[in-house]
Amino acid sequence: MANLKILVAYHKKSPVVENEVFLPIHLGQGDDYDYLATQMIGDDTGDNISQKNSTYNEFTAVYWAWKNYDKIGNPDYIGLNHYRRFFIFEKRKYAFYDTDSADGIFEKLNYSPENVDKVLEGVDFVAPMPNVRSSVYNNYKFTHHADDFNLVLKIINEDFPFMTRTATDYAKGKTTFFYNAFIFKKQEFFDYCNFMFTVLEKYEKQTKHPTERMFITERLTGIYFAYLLEQGKKANYLPILFLGRKKKFKEVLAEVRQNFKEKKGGFLICIKPLILYFIPKRIYYIRKKRTAL
Repeated sequence: MANLKILVAYHKKSPVVENEVFLPIHLGQGDDYDYLATQMIGDDTGDNISQKNSTYNEFTAVYWAWKNYDKIGNPDYIGLNHYRRFFIFEKRKYAFYDTDSADGIFEKLNYSPENVDKVLEGVDFVAPMPNVRSSVYNNYKFTHHADDFNLVLKIINEDFPFMTRTATDYAKGKTTFFYNAFIFKKQEFFDYCNFMFTVLEKYEKQTKHPTERMFITERLTGIYFAYLLEQGKKANYLPILFLGRKKKFKEVLAEVRQNFKEKKGGFLICIKPLILYFIPKRIYYIRKKRTAL
């Protein structure tokens, strides 16, 4: 089997998904830190930005892996998944599936050493199956802040001018990558990190919304995917499995209050848990399942 490690980012108590490929890593120092620290490695050793987890989200784990690559065994391939979102290791009709239980998780992911090799064979990177929106830019503007997207486009033009056209075309296009999930070869991962953290370092200093979570990272990852494709790199697109039960109403209200208290995003992002509670799953998932492929 290919020498691959997929970081699984955790910031709260959840079923731990771990084997020879999936490597759990806890993020920041939230309420469940003491528990998570006994279960898995953390993003708070060596060269790290763990203290920025409230805004950088899973990218504190990405930064840690970039700067401490030998600590994960110096793999030939590295990936990122999330404690609720995982790659399914086979082609499927839809981009998105869900389960409310981690029981039999590796079977649900169609995981096996043989399938890992099949997924990586003949390609340069792995990305989630892309979704379709009116445009990447308009979708972001609807739920976040257009000025943040404008800001990263400006930074890209200044620091990575050879990517300006790619970034502009991606923003105007309908093909959208979500979830910040990927598998890269080692060198592509290092190049990706240089791009991401160069942009984010300037972004955090210039954004008008410095306390909000960096949802812009999903769009930056999509821009990087688009750039690799323009360079002739080959991709494999995999569906995503969402792991999670339906929350109780009191849990939803508590989450909404916390979102507003911590200023985690714009109004729609803060009330998103409430919206999801009342929208039937089959309706909400229609857009997530539809793929641009």
